[in-house]
Amino acid sequence: MAKSSFYYHGRIFSGFNALQRLLNKGTENSDYKMNNVTSPNYSTIKNQEGERRSDEEVRDAIDEIQGLLFNPRAAFQLFPALLKRLVSITGSDFGSIVAIEADNQVRTLADGVSNLRFFHSASVSGEFHDSVISTWINKGYMPKRSVFFNDPIPRSHCALLKKPTETSSICLLPVIIDGSIRAVFLLGKSRGNYSVDRLGRLLPLIAAVSCALRSAKSVEGSLFGLNKKISDNNFLSTMLASSPLGILVVDEFQSVVISNPAALHMFNAQGNLNDQHHQSMRQRNPFQGMDIRDFIPAYDELFQWSKQDDRYCKLKGIGSPKVWEHQSVTRLDGSIFSANISVFRYTYEQQQFTTLQLQDMSALHAGAQEHQNTLQQLTALTHLVPVGIVRVDINWECSYSNDKWHDISGLSEDETDGLGWINALHSDDVSRVLEDLRECLQKGEAFHAVLRIVTPLGELRWVDLNTQVLFNELGLIDGFLGTVADITERLTYQEKLRRVAEYDALTGLANRNLFQDRLQQAFYTSERTNSQVVVMFMDLDGFKDVNDSLGHDSGDTLLKLVASRLLNELRSGDTVARFGGDEFVILLSDDNSDQYSDAIAAKIVNAIGKPYPIDGQDVFVTASVGIASGNHSDCSPEQILKQADAALYLAKGEGKNNFQVFNDALDQESKARIKLLNLLRVATQLKSFDIAYQPQANTKDKTVVGVEALLRYTDPSGNEIPISEIIPLLEESGLIIEVGKWVISQACKQHRSWLKAGVFSNVCTLSINVSPKQLLDESTIEAIIDSCQRYELSGRLIVEITESVLIDKPNKVKVALEKLKSAGITIALDDFGTGYSSLTYLQRYPFDHIKIDKSFVIDVADDESNAKITVAIITLAKSLGLKITAEGVSNAKSLAMLEYAGADFYQGFYLGKPMLPSQVENHFQGASANASVKNNNENLKERYLTQATG
Repeated sequence: MAKSSFYYHGRIFSGFNALQRLLNKGTENSDYKMNNVTSPNYSTIKNQEGERRSDEEVRDAIDEIQGLLFNPRAAFQLFPALLKRLVSITGSDFGSIVAIEADNQVRTLADGVSNLRFFHSASVSGEFHDSVISTWINKGYMPKRSVFFNDPIPRSHCALLKKPTETSSICLLPVIIDGSIRAVFLLGKSRGNYSVDRLGRLLPLIAAVSCALRSAKSVEGSLFGLNKKISDNNFLSTMLASSPLGILVVDEFQSVVISNPAALHMFNAQGNLNDQHHQSMRQRNPFQGMDIRDFIPAYDELFQWSKQDDRYCKLKGIGSPKVWEHQSVTRLDGSIFSANISVFRYTYEQQQFTTLQLQDMSALHAGAQEHQNTLQQLTALTHLVPVGIVRVDINWECSYSNDKWHDISGLSEDETDGLGWINALHSDDVSRVLEDLRECLQKGEAFHAVLRIVTPLGELRWVDLNTQVLFNELGLIDGFLGTVADITERLTYQEKLRRVAEYDALTGLANRNLFQDRLQQAFYTSERTNSQVVVMFMDLDGFKDVNDSLGHDSGDTLLKLVASRLLNELRSGDTVARFGGDEFVILLSDDNSDQYSDAIAAKIVNAIGKPYPIDGQDVFVTASVGIASGNHSDCSPEQILKQADAALYLAKGEGKNNFQVFNDALDQESKARIKLLNLLRVATQLKSFDIAYQPQANTKDKTVVGVEALLRYTDPSGNEIPISEIIPLLEESGLIIEVGKWVISQACKQHRSWLKAGVFSNVCTLSINVSPKQLLDESTIEAIIDSCQRYELSGRLIVEITESVLIDKPNKVKVALEKLKSAGITIALDDFGTGYSSLTYLQRYPFDHIKIDKSFVIDVADDESNAKITVAIITLAKSLGLKITAEGVSNAKSLAMLEYAGADFYQGFYLGKPMLPSQVENHFQGASANASVKNNNENLKERYLTQATG
């Protein structure tokens, strides 16, 4: 409202009433429905033909006023005709004009509803109180800016009216000259309201009235002193000086008596008046006394068909000045330019004067051409940009849309125009989007939203909508310009990657990352509500037998069926995750009952134990479940997982196919863990661990490119302890630091000796695994760098870390990795896809290498789901410039698939199992061994491809 030249009182004016009607859920008086939103009949509120006629009347009125410039009786001649114009243009029922004379006397010209032809110069009985108007003007109450009041009219302004109860709206339009009110137009309606748009069209007309009154005042008295009058009149001088048109006043002898700066510039007059005589005249009028025909040779012809003679003789015949287009005009230097010339004449005291207004069309044509070129470029640009563009006005009607919008929405230009564009919005989004957009537009703010668009064929697309508010010349909101970008493909790709990062590819259950996040949230809730957190660890009894006897395909099918049964037995708020293999973890939601968790565990054990129909036969497995519970005061996410895991092992020890709750009975297992830990302490002192090496090869030429060092431990009884049991104990006890340094030193030393002996090529790499605690230990980092330098393995040493390393103290981890990388050590992310798999890790940390977990690779050639996930990971890694190693390759079919997908390296039982140093030397003997491996792989690959295509 502050930007408008009008003030509206009584009710808040808003150009967005259309939106309020648009969002109205009623159906009364509506004939246009779109996506559950009812729109009004806009033909009843928008009359474009009426607005066009109003604009024509305004232009005609300005033309009449222009004919009265420099006429000292302009006020008496223009006021009566102008009042009639104003009443018609605004649709008023009555009106008056109050003219203030120099002595501040008020003269009222009134007109009633039934009589628009007669006007009076004295106060008469009308719709307005003359005495109140006079008092307001004398005391300075009359507003100096245009205002209007719609029902209800303020009580203070009702005093102006004789019949306020019969009047719905009034409008006051003051004419200001020299900072004072010279005249006031008072208009009123018995029914209906005034609007900002309609009254805004009157501003040029009011300005023309001020101009006419100023010019009339400047020529009061003798016209022989006309130049002096102009120079002494600051307002008229300012008007002439600021006019962009060239203005010349010519007397009856065809001599120029007045010229403005625009005319001097147009004719290059200042640069050609160099003689002393003209120099003395320049301060007053450089053109004075010059014959107008020297500049406009066709000057006399301008009046050949003109009716100007009638205009200055008969006041009632006032009409528009004649405009002569494309007239040839000569400058003082002899050059010629084309101009449009407006001509009107007037007579004062039997002296005739002619005023010419000249518009240089040469410059205008150049500007128009430049504008046209710019417009064409802008139009082409809007159709080339990769986003849809719509221009919507204040009535929510679309007036422009580009080609991309039609592609995205599926709507044609005709279907988009008007309110049709709203039909593209999804029915579930339209109310929210339009309401939020309305609020932003009312504040004059930009708007952004992600929403859905539905094409006429039913295709759903996600789009990103951004809008900017548009304002008209009065500073009022005029609608918005919106851009629409199709983000369907991007969101789909992001969702796929998110599922890779948060969900198990085989079963669709949550993975470790998502489960741990929800577990942490459960402990936050426990802190607020003092509720219990219940976790269950479950794995399958006999799953290995199924895999060995029926194959991995049947094993994968079994895992999917188990996941489905778990979901059926649990509530929607519970979380089921697969941690890997046949290991599942369950988080119960908001339950404090031990009896409930026991009942759920019993249902799970019973459901899992039922037969599974796989490949025409019933397959049987059972489930062992461990339960642990606690809250924020006595437990933590890490502890409760360990407790549930301990209970699981107890369940297995009790004969499987049952559930156990973590309690004191688990002490026996704790004792066993302590016994093993003591053995590990002795082994650390005696350095009685072993290191096995598993080869890695190039997928293209099958050449061995490296080996991975793996820790092994055999107890005094000759039993090889699984590494999965050793590493957690080493981590918990802190022995991992000392053992890790020994492994690093021994592996680097061994690899250096193999390189010298020619067992492997000189570029063969060594991979070592580093646990979270090792990576956060500065002495371990120094030990890695020292061994790399001592054994000259820069560029050939690879440090492998799992995603769990990145969870705690990420900044410190990043510093450690960057330090290793600066020493020429390659960094690899191990087991990608099964753990946390946050995509941000790949950008935040300096990884060179990704190792795809074997759970995706084992049957990648036969399992479509695993194949898709593997290809997605490879594509992602390639886009980030990372190398890819596939773990767990067990057959030629998988290798061929990985090679085709773009994996760089592979390892697994198909290439070779982990071997002790002596076994490595016997198995690989330099280039000949590599050639043997290559030939064997190529033969198997060729056989697989022949079978696949045959």
